[in-house]
Amino acid sequence: ADTAEQTKHVLKLLDNQSALEKTLESDNSEDLSITLVEEQSQSGFALVKAPIIIDGKAVAQLGVIGPQRMDYRAIASALKVVMSELEMLNKKKEIANETH
Repeated sequence: ADTAEQTKHVLKLLDNQSALEKTLESDNSEDLSITLVEEQSQSGFALVKAPIIIDGKAVAQLGVIGPQRMDYRAIASALKVVMSELEMLNKKKEIANETH
């Protein structure tokens, strides 16, 4: 499928709340994960998710949804950078709170 078709399918998935919720369900993983969306009406997508961990607890997830042929390595690297930056910001905040 061409890019325009893939974009239409992603937008259709984003508009389908129940399919989107099922796709985004938390798996309580504390590491980066890749999920292939296999529902018949929404197949052909992948979701790369990473947890946002604060004080040792996963409080949210950050993810990228796109075609199954997307560059997983580049996306995983970008998500790891964001996770690392958020962790550093949280540590700086903790240090600032301790000094006041």
